Amino acid sequence: MFEVEKLGSKLYVSLLFGLMMFFWVNFNVEASSLDFVDSNAESLVELKKEQFNINNGDSYNLSYVRELYGLDDTIIVHYYNVYVNDKLTGYVLAANDERLDAILEYGKFDENTDTKYGEILAENINQKAYYLGLDEIEFSDSGLVLESKLNDRLNQMIKKAQEAKDFEGVNELQTITLGIEYNEQPKQNNFNITPAEIIGPKVLPITRVWQRLANVANPDSSCGPAVGAMITNYYKTRNFNVRDYSYYGYLNANLINHLYFDMNSSLWGTNAYSFANGLKVHLNHDMTGWNYNASSSPGFGNIQTAINSNNPVATVWLLLSGENYHWRLIHGYDTDGGQYVGYKDPDGGQNNTSTHWVSWSSISSKVNIVYMSR
Repeated sequence: MFEVEKLGSKLYVSLLFGLMMFFWVNFNVEASSLDFVDSNAESLVELKKEQFNINNGDSYNLSYVRELYGLDDTIIVHYYNVYVNDKLTGYVLAANDERLDAILEYGKFDENTDTKYGEILAENINQKAYYLGLDEIEFSDSGLVLESKLNDRLNQMIKKAQEAKDFEGVNELQTITLGIEYNEQPKQNNFNITPAEIIGPKVLPITRVWQRLANVANPDSSCGPAVGAMITNYYKTRNFNVRDYSYYGYLNANLINHLYFDMNSSLWGTNAYSFANGLKVHLNHDMTGWNYNASSSPGFGNIQTAINSNNPVATVWLLLSGENYHWRLIHGYDTDGGQYVGYKDPDGGQNNTSTHWVSWSSISSKVNIVYMSR
C-alpha cells in the first residue's frame, strides 16, 4: 500500500458519506480543489506494476500534479506522476466524473522526465487546464471562452480542408465533438480488476520512429508516413519482403520521405484513404497480396482482431490544435481493469519512445483506423 504525496504537512482526513461510511486517507495537503487520494489511480499502478517497471522490493508512490477541467468548468480528470525508488517513472490520468472510465490514460517515461503533460501544465499555472481528450490540453479562464475559440479554430480548419480539396476531412470536421466525449450511460467510477483468466496485455514489438528526424523533408506533417515506417519496419522483422529503412540507406528519414510521396501527403497532413492506399502501394513494391482494412467507426473488437493477427493498427485523429491530422500506431491492447489500447506516438519529442495506454471508450468515436493484412 502506498500514499499519494502532496506538498505541505501530513494530516488525516475523514469524510462522512451518508450515515454509515467513513473514508480515511493519509496524505500531504497542497492548496488544490482536490484533497483526497484517488484510489483508482492507486489500484491502476498496483495492477500494472510490470508496465511501470516496478519490481519486488521497490518503493513507489503517486504524486498529485493538477486537476483538469471539462468545457462545463467541472473538474473531470486528475493528473498524477508515478515515482519508483524516488525517480519519476510514469503518469496516470484518473477520472473525477462518472461519465468517464475510471482511468483514462497511463504510461511510463523513458528519461525520468514528464514528457506527457507535466511540462505544458507547469508552463501555464495561471489559467485553468482543460482536458479535451488524448494529448489535447488547452488553457483558458473559462469553458465558454475556450469553446468560442475552439469553434473559431474549427471553422478555420474547415476552410483550409476545403482549399486543400480534402472532402473527407471536411465531412469529419463538420461532425467533430468539442471536448472529451462522455459515455452515454454513467458508469460506476471505480477501477475494477478483471477476473484471473484474463492475463495481461497483448503487445506487438514495435520500434518507434520519430517524425522529426534529421533530413525528414516535412517534419510537421510526417506523422502518417512515420507511422507507415514503423509498420513497414515491423513487417520486415517478421521476414516479409518489404522495403524497410535498410532499403533506403538504413535511414528512417529516407523511408519517411518515400512514404510521404506514396501516401500523397501534404502540408495539410495525410487522410485515412491516402494513408491506406499509399501504404498498400509501398508494401506491394517487392511482393504481392497486401491489402488494407479500414474503419471510420471502429470497435474494440477490431483492435483485438488486428493485434491478434500480428497487424499493428494505424490510427488518425482530427485535431483542433497542432497538426490537422495526427497519426499514432496502436500496437497492443489490455483488458485487465478495462479496455485499453497501447500506442506509439511519432511526435512528442525524440525520447518519447515508450508505449502509452489510453481508455478505448475515450477515443473510439474520434478516430479512423487502418491496418494491413495479406
